[in-house]
Amino acid sequence: MEAAATKASKPATPRDPHVAVLAIPPPLSPAAKMLL
Repeated sequence: MEAAATKASKPATPRDPHVAVLAIPPPLSPAAKMLL
């Protein structure tokens, strides 16, 4: 799961995965928060 989140964050912010998580659409944000 974390690998998938990292891949999705790479196009947005390769240097800041956490920031990319914030950029994830609302429906996916709760799941992303659970990964963190």
